[in-house]
Amino acid sequence: MRWLAALALLLIAGCGIQNSDAIDAGPAPSGLGSGPRLFFVKDGRLQSVVRQVEGFDDVTTRLRLLLAGPIDEERDLTTALPAGLRLVSVAPDLITLTGSATVPRLGLQQVACTATYDGRGLRRIKLPSGVVETALCPPWP
Repeated sequence: MRWLAALALLLIAGCGIQNSDAIDAGPAPSGLGSGPRLFFVKDGRLQSVVRQVEGFDDVTTRLRLLLAGPIDEERDLTTALPAGLRLVSVAPDLITLTGSATVPRLGLQQVACTATYDGRGLRRIKLPSGVVETALCPPWP
């Protein structure tokens, strides 16, 4: 009987943890992080990365970061864009580039995907040769 009384006393006393209100731990993780989404190349295919930088996340900023190439933290990535390619202007219906005259299809896709907010869509790109190419951002994982 004594053990039953001791057990009842332990159950009444509880585990010693005081009741409290919910504790706010901040917002839930959002997955891929925040920052501009850029599209580089890995194993011959587009690879999306979120660059952790301060500043605005607009089309012009994303394209300038893309044309600068991968940074040290992205050393496993490459680019299909030729060196010396520069951004001239960004309009709702046309991206204009200068520098190298030839840009491969994968490079055009890098530009199209980086220029669209969610990485999907169609973009018209005016190349240094004056040719206007239409590039489609393919589905990516």
